[in-house]
Amino acid sequence: MATNSTSRPLLGNKSAGMVDNDSLVKLLNDEMATLLIPATVYISLLMVLGFVGNMFVCYYYTFQTKRSTNSFFIVILAIYDLIACSISMPTEIADIEHFYTFENNVACKILRFFNYFVAIASGLTLVAIATDRFKRICQVTKPQMDMAAVRRVSVIICVIAILLSWPSFFLYGAIRVPIENEYDLELFGHDCTTTKDKNYSRYVWMFNGAHFLLFVFTSAALIILYSIIGRTIYLHRKRINKYKHSDGKLKKSGTKSSNLSTSGLFKSVTSSSEVIDENCTKSLVQREEVDKKPVSAEAIIPIVAHDKRNTHSNKIEIVETKHHTTENCQSDNKDVNAKSVQSIIHVDAETLRVTLVMILVTVVFITSFLPHLMLVVGRAVVGKHEPLFLSPAGLVVTNIFGRSFLLNSSLNPWIYGIFNSKFRQFYFGWCCRKMYGSN
Repeated sequence: MATNSTSRPLLGNKSAGMVDNDSLVKLLNDEMATLLIPATVYISLLMVLGFVGNMFVCYYYTFQTKRSTNSFFIVILAIYDLIACSISMPTEIADIEHFYTFENNVACKILRFFNYFVAIASGLTLVAIATDRFKRICQVTKPQMDMAAVRRVSVIICVIAILLSWPSFFLYGAIRVPIENEYDLELFGHDCTTTKDKNYSRYVWMFNGAHFLLFVFTSAALIILYSIIGRTIYLHRKRINKYKHSDGKLKKSGTKSSNLSTSGLFKSVTSSSEVIDENCTKSLVQREEVDKKPVSAEAIIPIVAHDKRNTHSNKIEIVETKHHTTENCQSDNKDVNAKSVQSIIHVDAETLRVTLVMILVTVVFITSFLPHLMLVVGRAVVGKHEPLFLSPAGLVVTNIFGRSFLLNSSLNPWIYGIFNSKFRQFYFGWCCRKMYGSN
């Protein structure tokens, strides 16, 4: 066992009778804290990286970029990650350092509540982001999420996360746990874990089961949405390549608007052309209606005063104006079509980049929470305190993978940085100014 294998060196030549129970518990706790140093280093590293990175993300996407639904969601995610880095991770380190002596019941409940709150809120926010991506890529002509809708969705997600997390206040606490030792002493310590009361075991199962089902639902929704998005982007890029010349330019961008309109993502081109066509048509119709209007007696008098040559000149001028207007409309159509197609290609590249970033964030979320949830379910099945049945190596692995969900909060800002050159420039520029600003 973990305690039996390393307790002798700590006690030295003292017998169990020479050490009181409280001192022995403290010695065994120090022994466990030493054993779990890898887990402490792991969380400390995540805490520093996550706190610094998420602070930069909050500042950059709030003050340095144009406000959009995507930037707003990224800031919301960064706030949740900051909560994890500033509250959850330090308390998790304290939980490891006080493996048998965690007696602060309130701190334990707050820790577990924020762990669940951040996990649920982050997962649902990722679903909201995937939905926004889906609407912007696969349903271009339908109403899109605006800033007001994004704010409402964020508030709803926060409320749902609170409602699904509050039972942790009753199921977690500084629970009295037995400490196995080689001296056959009845020792007890306190650990921040789920209650071992048999009367609450059903509720513990329901709580863990509900969160596992929520994780499955969230993961399935994200996988389905991004699969559809990926397929749409692939087909869209295939269509664009179809309309390109060998030199990389689009074929007949000014005359192919009717063909482009068959593509969902090219409907904006058609709509822009139709606006120009409609305006130009209205202009010509208005001119024709003016020409066909009956002329009043007052208007005839000055016309009669003119000679025939002037009248002929006026008619020619009108015809030339009409012809010039028609040419302008056709020219506008060509310019709009070319610019719209170029805009679509640019937006497609930007959309692809943003979508790739969010897919990576989603993959990190799923892979980081899966080990944690599996260990939570395993802990509920066994129903015993881990040191009672795990080896020292097993305890180290369990305490690292049991906190794997913290990886999500730490890696997110660095994923944004890797795939956003402007964010990288902002970050390194800020660092350089701080380091060399005085020179």
